[in-house]
Amino acid sequence: MVNEWWIYLHLLRQTQSGECVIKCLPQETLSIENEAHAGRPQAATKQDVLKAIRDCKTTSASKLAKHLGVGRATIYRRLQQTNANEISEALGIILEAELEPAQMQYAVFHKIPEINDFYNALRYKRDNSEKYSNDMARAIFRICLHLKRKPSALTPESTAELVLKIKKKEVTSLGIHETRKALRAWFTFKGVSAQTLTNLGIDARARRVGEERSMARLTKAQI
Repeated sequence: MVNEWWIYLHLLRQTQSGECVIKCLPQETLSIENEAHAGRPQAATKQDVLKAIRDCKTTSASKLAKHLGVGRATIYRRLQQTNANEISEALGIILEAELEPAQMQYAVFHKIPEINDFYNALRYKRDNSEKYSNDMARAIFRICLHLKRKPSALTPESTAELVLKIKKKEVTSLGIHETRKALRAWFTFKGVSAQTLTNLGIDARARRVGEERSMARLTKAQI
């Protein structure tokens, strides 16, 4: 019966008097077409595509389509509707956060204003030696190198994930003691509260190597 009504409505639309006849049809009949499209997912919007560009770090239509679960044709249409400056800005946010090739050398990295300020803040703080300040700056360098991020792009949340991966031995190129200590110093310098860092697992007191080994030998019940 529903199919017959669909055919009937389609034929009515092809005639000049169709509009008048349709108005006379029962309301429940007219709702059939709307119900047929009620469950259809909305196509990706321009803002969805811009966000995907930031998340995927690309303007590849194939990759963006896969990320958003839509067809490439939809991506192409949205890109055509998007101002070139908006796309450049989306990519610029990514590029701004990425560590530049030249900055992958410590001699250059150390000259980044934030790192230089960080070093000086540690150096002139009471009881901090030049070696300690250098060690902390180099540790931040190694963290940025691993994440391929500028120091200004580091966040407590993203680095807390890194600390967890180091603990799980998923990352072996960085030491847990050195990493936690450096991150603690860096985010304290940036004004992040000690409680926030502790809650994220960037401990206030990093254990010594011997303590770490002793803790590793303890069972969960003993802990």
